[in-house]
Amino acid sequence: MKLAVIGLGGIAEKGYLPVITGMDTLELFFHSRHIDRVDELRKRYRVAGGSDHFEDVLRWKPDAALVLTPTETHCSIANELIQRGIDVFMEKPVSYHSDENQYLAEEADRLNRILMVGYNRRFAPLTLQARKLWNNRHIGMGVMVKHRSSNIFHGLPTHMNEEFVHVIDTMRFLCGDGHALSTWHRLAGDGLLIEAVSVIQLETGGLVTLQTCLEGGLWQENYALHGDKVSLELDMFSELRVFENGVKNSLREPYDSSWKSNLKGRGFVDEIEHFLSCIKTRKQPVCNGWEALKTQLLTEEIIQRDSALPIK
Repeated sequence: MKLAVIGLGGIAEKGYLPVITGMDTLELFFHSRHIDRVDELRKRYRVAGGSDHFEDVLRWKPDAALVLTPTETHCSIANELIQRGIDVFMEKPVSYHSDENQYLAEEADRLNRILMVGYNRRFAPLTLQARKLWNNRHIGMGVMVKHRSSNIFHGLPTHMNEEFVHVIDTMRFLCGDGHALSTWHRLAGDGLLIEAVSVIQLETGGLVTLQTCLEGGLWQENYALHGDKVSLELDMFSELRVFENGVKNSLREPYDSSWKSNLKGRGFVDEIEHFLSCIKTRKQPVCNGWEALKTQLLTEEIIQRDSALPIK
């Protein structure tokens, strides 16, 4: 299978290239606007094809492509590929705007193309185990947090779309759909987001709080579900704990949440394998354009319900 990689930044280097370059069934072509970057990674991974011109990607006629470019370019690139009969995997988010997401989903359906969006946490072993163990119990309360020690995004909308959307999507994966009731956020004097919290009401009636603090002491991503006399706590990529009738059961993975950890534990291996399988079988991915649209719509609703707190 001929697979083009469009965009060779940090997420490509850390999450995707180590996976796909180890697959003997793939013939690869690297594309970036920076030819030095193309040449560096071609040499490192012994890939023959590469170019800094997008037209060369199209002339190569790939079967599929990974779109790992900045968000602002996602839709135009993905649409060009889909129109030319090329299946597309794209890094989250599809766009900052749900109408663009919907358009791509419609075009993929119309042209019978595979469109998959990269929410890797859906494929992480502990996330899948958490969903299985919860087994559709009623959720009375959920608490989901992602904290970091710094932030690079100005304002709430950019941070929610670029960084926190993983938590929003994982909430939907574990809890089902819901609607935003309220959101609060605080900015620093330079405009960088410091903290935010949102309250979601699930369609099943429970409540979920989504929280982020960008002045924490470490990278932390945790999910907690409570209901039906059961509590579940998931430390993303690290540990899963279930409490029932006062008894605690734990599952641990042999790696931590750093990028040095096993990429299978972070969901990247199974995510890519799922995409490649969908190309062969023509079955819809579990996170296709329509599923990603639901996450995008909830993200937009969270932003629309926002009330800013005084600058810190």
